[in-house]
Amino acid sequence: MEIPGYEIEKELGSGGMATVYLAVQQNLHRQVALKVMTPGLAVDETYCKRFLKEGRIAAQLNHLNLLTVYDIGVHDNHYYMASEFLPGGTVRDRMAEGMTTEDIVHIISDVAQGLQYAHSKGFVHRDVKPGNLLFRANGDCVLGDFGIAKAVDSNTGATKLGTAIGTPHYMSPEQAKGEKVDHRTDLYSLGVVFYEMLTGKPPFDAEDPFSVALMQINDPLPQLPSEFQVYQQLIEKLMEKDREHRYAQADEFLDDLEATTGQVSPARQTTRRRIERAEAATGSSQADQPTQERAGRSIMPFAVGGTALLAVVVGVVMYMGTGTTDDNEEPEPSGPGGTLVQPGPGERPQDPPEEESPIDQWMNDAAALVEQGRLIAPPGDNALELYKSVLAEDPDNDAARLALRELSNRLEEAIAVEFAKGELQAAYDLAMASCVEFPDDSGIAYMIEQVREQGGNLLREPRAAGCPLATAADSGDTADPSAEPQQDTPSVASAAGLADLVRQADQYFDANVFSHPPGKNAMELYLRVLEIDPGNSHAEGRLGQIANLWANAAETNIKRGKLDLARKMIDRGLQARPDHPKLIELQQQMTEGP
Repeated sequence: MEIPGYEIEKELGSGGMATVYLAVQQNLHRQVALKVMTPGLAVDETYCKRFLKEGRIAAQLNHLNLLTVYDIGVHDNHYYMASEFLPGGTVRDRMAEGMTTEDIVHIISDVAQGLQYAHSKGFVHRDVKPGNLLFRANGDCVLGDFGIAKAVDSNTGATKLGTAIGTPHYMSPEQAKGEKVDHRTDLYSLGVVFYEMLTGKPPFDAEDPFSVALMQINDPLPQLPSEFQVYQQLIEKLMEKDREHRYAQADEFLDDLEATTGQVSPARQTTRRRIERAEAATGSSQADQPTQERAGRSIMPFAVGGTALLAVVVGVVMYMGTGTTDDNEEPEPSGPGGTLVQPGPGERPQDPPEEESPIDQWMNDAAALVEQGRLIAPPGDNALELYKSVLAEDPDNDAARLALRELSNRLEEAIAVEFAKGELQAAYDLAMASCVEFPDDSGIAYMIEQVREQGGNLLREPRAAGCPLATAADSGDTADPSAEPQQDTPSVASAAGLADLVRQADQYFDANVFSHPPGKNAMELYLRVLEIDPGNSHAEGRLGQIANLWANAAETNIKRGKLDLARKMIDRGLQARPDHPKLIELQQQMTEGP
């Protein structure tokens, strides 16, 4: 089997629906997980169309806790999907190794944040379970298989396809009955996963799947062991049999989880600050917003016994055999299953659209410039400058930060295109200009090395002040290939090594992994950068931002009376910046007392 543009290295795993391979995306030189649909399913045209359609929708979901889809297509009747390769294993693997309660709370919070984002976009997963929860290198948990899960939830005619997307141990009652589902079915499954991570086993278990499905519909949730009782009410509300009584959205659960544990996600703090700024600008608040009425179908009353029991079994068989019973019904515009998804924080779907803010205008203009190929040039009319303008106005704007990350990927791809065409000087000029703007990008550094290796002394050295791989003087003079390098000029290898260290630190920073776990966090890596390169302004600036975050968090916990937690936060902040004025002031305040 060959998929154009990909070099398959080895098989990672297989199932009834697809086989997953480790592959290299050749034009970008990056490893990907390449999922190829089982050939037997390709005979069903409806399923294939949905595979492609829903895969493209899934590729539009851009969130730290959702698997990133890079590409989807078909070649020689092989339907494939390329996504980021996450070698960190699954929650199922971690459960076998053992996890702390703190780890479990971190994981369940990550998954809930990913679900909140997906649900706000009108998307339902339908198969939240430990095997679909993967880990990035920085420890963040990511929900995978979004496109596949939604694509197969229809009457495709594929035999027993439902068993792959609705594992009975994690099914909601409405799934077990073969009813239409909405985003709250994912919250039920999230509760099952939470329970299983705490206890080591799912709440409902039996020898056959039909019995498990019946237990999901009728049996009460078992009590957690005494050491986990603090989470009992949270899981009970996630796993209410009647979805009308469950959490309306994942954010409500996250609020209760934070109140119960005292652990606040940095990503949610950033989101709240953006909402507060937006509310301050408009003079409104979430409390003033009208509540959106749910338009979903109500759950039919259900009693076990006689013909009712037969109806349950028939419903389970129908679901597990072919999915839902609506023949090829397309999702309604309002959301999956015709149910309006609860609005996300700050969204007001019933209000008329507000006047576009300057930041929104800049983001839209930048996206248009990207499509026109104006990535970093010409000056005054390129996407990079607009994204920088957004971040200058709103340093916490996640959309702009993600857009810059994607912009660097686009530049790497454009360099690779010029290189493949044999236009080495054009590739080199673009690579060096890109390096100035993204000095820590290892992909751009790799392309510089490739072009230099191919072009040798024929290449003219462009002006590249700010690029750690630049060899020409900052004056812009052409480099003399025969000249000996200055002794104080770092070698390409050492500069690339430092750039790679900064890149790793930035990845942890962007993922809000500031000081934990040990050895795999932004703070420690930035401190290591300063050991190698004292005075590195980028590392110093990021450490200052980390210290600010801990100072604000410590101040909040002092006001709440959580003094022990505040002391820990102050200590962590001072590790980043021992001279941080606010942290020193808070430390003195804690020592002296009221």
